[in-house]
Amino acid sequence: MRDELYSNLGFYNSAFIKMHVKTTEDLKDFANISLETEATYFHEYVHFLQDITTTYGLMNISNIVDYIKYSNDLILKDGKSDFNVPIIPEVSIDHDVKANWELKKIYLGGGEGKNDVVKINSICKCAITIATKSGNVLPEKLVLDYDDSLGRNFKYAIGAYCISESMAYAMEQYIYPDVLIKPNKLPYESVKIICDELLPGFSADPLNIIALCDSCMMSFNPGAFLYDTMVSIAKIGIPNSPEDIYRHVHSKIKFNYQGHTTLQQLLISQGALAINQLGDYFTTTHFRENKSWINYTISSGIDLRLTRPFFMLDIVRNGKILENKKINNTFFNGILHKLGSPLVISESLDMSMIPAQIYLYDILPEYLWVINQVYKIYSNELDHGTYKCEMIEWCNQSCKEKGIEEWTDERCRNAPWERAKDPDPNYCTFGRLWKTWGLINEYPA
Repeated sequence: MRDELYSNLGFYNSAFIKMHVKTTEDLKDFANISLETEATYFHEYVHFLQDITTTYGLMNISNIVDYIKYSNDLILKDGKSDFNVPIIPEVSIDHDVKANWELKKIYLGGGEGKNDVVKINSICKCAITIATKSGNVLPEKLVLDYDDSLGRNFKYAIGAYCISESMAYAMEQYIYPDVLIKPNKLPYESVKIICDELLPGFSADPLNIIALCDSCMMSFNPGAFLYDTMVSIAKIGIPNSPEDIYRHVHSKIKFNYQGHTTLQQLLISQGALAINQLGDYFTTTHFRENKSWINYTISSGIDLRLTRPFFMLDIVRNGKILENKKINNTFFNGILHKLGSPLVISESLDMSMIPAQIYLYDILPEYLWVINQVYKIYSNELDHGTYKCEMIEWCNQSCKEKGIEEWTDERCRNAPWERAKDPDPNYCTFGRLWKTWGLINEYPA
């Protein structure tokens, strides 16, 4: 299951407010970055916006936090020091962690890079049975059936991964055409392929693709929603404007989820849940600013969505972020000042964040990097019983900047959870989190 949204020169960690840009340039000196780095930064920042301004993104955050909570509880209650990974949730009458884990796979869909797409055989939905504590549900999976140039048949699941990448790529190409290396057709042009089959001519305006993808991310199941929306639009013809796609979606969709009957209500409720869930990562006063920052960032993202529902279109219509080393896209810059940036890590492992201009929080962003690694440990097999911490070079660089001796050692390269046993003051961020969560005597196997 892929939880990282990739472009050729960077990736975004969904649900962890963290993005990587593969450059050695100084991202703190934003005015002097190359056009390639600017385009990459833009692409990954779009994923950040998808994370905090869409129903799917916020739901995904909550479900991942639930999985980590479930795993922590399981580890602490099993009476043993070692625990097996990956941790696969089990069906329970007390919670829906298992059901949400299975639904996540369906909603996310495929993400494997495929470029040899020659013949489209069919585009269809199929229902999958998922057991929940309240009974079975039948979510629909969207499947693209195609042949490659050798006549081999493939079935590719279209979900949030394809839709979010199709949208980010369309936005990137609208502003920075051919600046970055051309990616694989799947997943990056998957939505365009589907639209060309269901309504030829629709994708001639890339803003239609952007509006369609953005609208579909406002649902729990973006893949099935994409198909239903395009079938509905095909009956009336190509919309007069990209904004009409949003209007069509909001006027046609009907549902009742826990009393919520509009997409705006659903977004607000999922935002509140995500804020509470992420806040549970940080349970001590040491992390008070982190909780405040999360609350502000998500609340501001939701406010942006509600007050400017077409803001993704406004971003691309205003062009490149920079022009002659000066801010060109004042609308994007306004969003950046309102929301700030996620944690940004460069190829040289420099860590940076652009703070929101309204509130300056004294946060500890490196803990998001650690939590992301804990999630990877819980949800994947170890490499021969070992795990190498991703933060080693960053820690060493931090020590060098402070003029102190490096504190990383072999445990960081094989078993970073052992650093929880270091005496205070414990300089290891991984070790401090592991200890804070009560896992000091626990280790994966």
